[in-house]
Amino acid sequence: MISGMKVVIKKPLVISLVVLLTVAGSLWWSGAFRKLTGSQASSVRGDKATESGAPSDSKDASAGSRNAGPEPTYFAKVADGKVTQVIVADPEFIKTFNDGTPGEWIQTSYNTSGGAHYDPNTGKPDGKEALRKNTAGIGYSYDKDLDAFIPPQPYKSWKLNRETALWEAPVPMPEDGKRYSWNDKDQSWEEIKMPDVPAPSADSSAPAPSDVLPK
Repeated sequence: MISGMKVVIKKPLVISLVVLLTVAGSLWWSGAFRKLTGSQASSVRGDKATESGAPSDSKDASAGSRNAGPEPTYFAKVADGKVTQVIVADPEFIKTFNDGTPGEWIQTSYNTSGGAHYDPNTGKPDGKEALRKNTAGIGYSYDKDLDAFIPPQPYKSWKLNRETALWEAPVPMPEDGKRYSWNDKDQSWEEIKMPDVPAPSADSSAPAPSDVLPK
């Protein structure tokens, strides 16, 4: 009788343990346990951030500020009137930056040409400041009087337009949609003609590819 009573008492305990283990396993796989321990908190915050447009953490916040902030600041190294380097740098950093080479750092405006600033997506002037007429490039010159970066002169006969700081041919290029190249000897524009490509022949006597390949 005593041993039988012990068996009766143990059965409910075993059943209770099985039930508890089953419930605990269900909670784990359903994600409820992970939610309670905070493992899902970041993804929840991330979902809210995506909806609101705000970054979910400090790392994303810095990336978001870079995307939404102003365009990078470019500086050109000018030595003896010529551009030798172009870098992206913070204006405060450039004040004390010394790379060990002669010259001075002068700020230049990106997406700028002919005294106008262009939208990189549309390719049209967007009204933003066109600092120093043109985006500086290695080999460009810097004119202090114009406060402008000037590209290399393409031909001896071309003259500098002081309003745009760009070189212009003595004769305007035709605006008929065709392609032209400048002939400095004749002082004229010559149309660039594409070579004629013969159409595939429909002659049945033409050899098949297998006939001309080595066997």
